[in-house]
Amino acid sequence: MSQIFEYSPEVLMRLSPNYSYPFKNMLDENSSRADWEAQLTAALDTDDPFMTQNWRRERGELEWIDKDPNAVRKLIIKDTRFHHLYIKGMSNFSDAKCLFVIRHPCGHLNSWMTSSEFPKGADFAANWRSGACRRNEGPGEYWGFDDWKALALEFLALEDEQPERFKVFRYEDLVADPTGMTQTLFEFSGLEFVDEVRAFLARSHARHDPNVFSVFRSPTVAGRWRTEFPAEIAAEILAELEGTDLARFTA
Repeated sequence: MSQIFEYSPEVLMRLSPNYSYPFKNMLDENSSRADWEAQLTAALDTDDPFMTQNWRRERGELEWIDKDPNAVRKLIIKDTRFHHLYIKGMSNFSDAKCLFVIRHPCGHLNSWMTSSEFPKGADFAANWRSGACRRNEGPGEYWGFDDWKALALEFLALEDEQPERFKVFRYEDLVADPTGMTQTLFEFSGLEFVDEVRAFLARSHARHDPNVFSVFRSPTVAGRWRTEFPAEIAAEILAELEGTDLARFTA
């Protein structure tokens, strides 16, 4: 998702400044607008390989993108951590917008289970719900099914209260119709859907790189969990969500 947006000439993308080494936990939920402006300004100017993701470009997982500094007018932060920090931070910037992508919970958990993010030697059956085995890096960590539920409900409520600022969308919808969904997300974000973005969308599905962090993936990855994820855990998850507001994400 971050790379789709980064192909917009109008966008500068940064990955989790508050998790990066230079700005580790610089912000918390009590931070002022001035505190936020200090971190965001520093993130704009950084050449840190984590925040820019250039270390992945050097490994061939992402493409190098030429940017005209004069065309950039929006900073986008991509994060899988610090959700409550960003919700709080939104109150400091009246024109800021938030996109929150929700994946099928079994697909979400399967992605964690099969990646290097899942601690080696830990028992998935004992940790899939709480995510306790991964909570070792301080504030802003979200792992496990209970976090998936709580965050999904919170962002859906925010979308209902402030639809002009918060938008929730399904990962599977993006995979099924990348062009149509990207156009919708760009319109929400006030960005033009340009040829550079359209071309990247075509390239990203044209070949499959098995590296879990690569953006060049077959659309079949969306349903891979159906043959990999423990059936008994999937059954428990689906039963728990049946008839709730979150059942829409298990279709």
